[in-house]
Amino acid sequence: MDQETVEVEKKVVNRSLAEIAKEDYDLSMSPAHEVENAICEEVIDSDMTENFIDMTRKMLRLIADIGANGLAAPQIGVKKRVFVYWDKRDNNPRVCYNPKYYKDTYSTQYIEKCLTYGQLNFLVKRYKAIQAVWYEWNPTAQEFTKRTKKLSGREAEIFQHETDHLDGKTVATIGKLLDV
Repeated sequence: MDQETVEVEKKVVNRSLAEIAKEDYDLSMSPAHEVENAICEEVIDSDMTENFIDMTRKMLRLIADIGANGLAAPQIGVKKRVFVYWDKRDNNPRVCYNPKYYKDTYSTQYIEKCLTYGQLNFLVKRYKAIQAVWYEWNPTAQEFTKRTKKLSGREAEIFQHETDHLDGKTVATIGKLLDV
């Protein structure tokens, strides 16, 4: 490997999430204080412009490329009720508009990380199973389609984590920081 290749690889490895998001996806990661207590508005039909849909595509590409579980709109400075995640059960990306959930079972504690807080670990109480409700955009019909699904385990944890961001909650505001 020549010196130039080594320098390029070092630059890629040493880039922060904020740099990757901005330079590769034209997304700006929000600082923690802007994600905490964010008040997000419902997504409505008139929000569904090509730019808005493109933003969700960029969010999905970002989480796929960095191996993240999900990303909520307030984490990139957009105060709308939308998040993306990768459904690992059927290996499909999901864009969830106006999501909410209802507890279905007892709660337990999970150790979670969050893109907002880097490598910090938090102990967070979550329901083991939930009834999830969200909307998906149907571009052909130009309307939202309601989805409901019972989620459990890791998928339920991710859905709760991302939905919490839309309600101004983060692992830091509802959980306990574990020893660093």
